Amino acid sequence: MKKIMVAFILLILAGPLSAQAHTGLSSSNPAEGEKISAPLEEITLVFETQIEAGSTMVLTGAGQTFTLDEIMVSGDTLQGKLAETQLPNGAYAIQWTIIGADGHPIKGEVGFEVAMEIDSSEAAAEESPIEEDIPVVTETPMEETANSETAAQPDSSEGSMMSTILISILAIAIAGIAYKVFKMKK
Repeated sequence: MKKIMVAFILLILAGPLSAQAHTGLSSSNPAEGEKISAPLEEITLVFETQIEAGSTMVLTGAGQTFTLDEIMVSGDTLQGKLAETQLPNGAYAIQWTIIGADGHPIKGEVGFEVAMEIDSSEAAAEESPIEEDIPVVTETPMEETANSETAAQPDSSEGSMMSTILISILAIAIAGIAYKVFKMKK
């Protein structure tokens, strides 16, 4: 009888843990932290499991949001084509929101940098004696801003872990009560 009760308790405890699993990002193009020097035509995000329709992404950087055409969901992949392939140099973030196989919405971000070579004729036109007298104002890089915003957002896995613990305690209590009732009937 004790073996059956132990097996029952383990089965109850295993259920909530598998239900709390969420889909994570497996790979991306461009990759996290990648420095690209060629025009970017398409963004591809691959997740650890299937994702649902309604999943989306946005590209931000250089103080603006860039349009993605033809955002497609196919199995575990989210793809979008850029309307503008010539992005200005700087830090960018792909902000994605997906609906995982478990039905929960999940958000994330992939940061990368564009570092295109400047044509020498463009560089000469940009450098002029007048511009040398203008003071240079530095801004916080987008990557640092994105990291601080990400740090301020609560982690959804903390709530999932707490609910798993509470469900597990409740299941053990129910199993203990059932065992005592069954033992009293004998």
